[in-house]
Amino acid sequence: MNMLLSILALLLSFTLLTSSLPADYSSYPSTHIAYAQFTGAVTGTINFREDGSKTFTNVIVQFYSGLTNLTGLYAYHIHQYPVPDSGDCTLTGGHLSPSGYPDGAPCDPAIASAYQEGDLSGKHGKLPGFSSGQILYREYQDPYLKWENPIDTIFGRSVVIHYPNGTRYACANIYAGYAH
Repeated sequence: MNMLLSILALLLSFTLLTSSLPADYSSYPSTHIAYAQFTGAVTGTINFREDGSKTFTNVIVQFYSGLTNLTGLYAYHIHQYPVPDSGDCTLTGGHLSPSGYPDGAPCDPAIASAYQEGDLSGKHGKLPGFSSGQILYREYQDPYLKWENPIDTIFGRSVVIHYPNGTRYACANIYAGYAH
């Protein structure tokens, strides 16, 4: 009987612990995989997968259309909030930056305190425009993207692509799983 009570107490404490996490956080996979699927003015995906040693995240960027400005480069960032149902990219907040590094400040990924975790283009280069019929493909490793802490996780946030002039152009939510 004491064993049964101990098991019930353990289950109750686990339930209370997971219920205090942000909405849906307890349902995220233990293998950290996520994606952002762009389906509007821009079509493509960004896939995120944490490596087995948990020291970096593999990022695969694939775009099929929409980045047509051949004379400019498109910045892209992980933003603080998900895209609302209205699709309004201006409501996604600022760049993900739990370290407090301000928007607009130059990124130096070689210095841990001189970057925003969500500044993908600052750390890995902006996205070039491309002609119709081409595919933009980029793959890299990012040691600064986090998965487990609710304060700095990429889960439940969004990726925003900016026009070369800085205006928000396209956005997509980051979901658990892998887009093909």
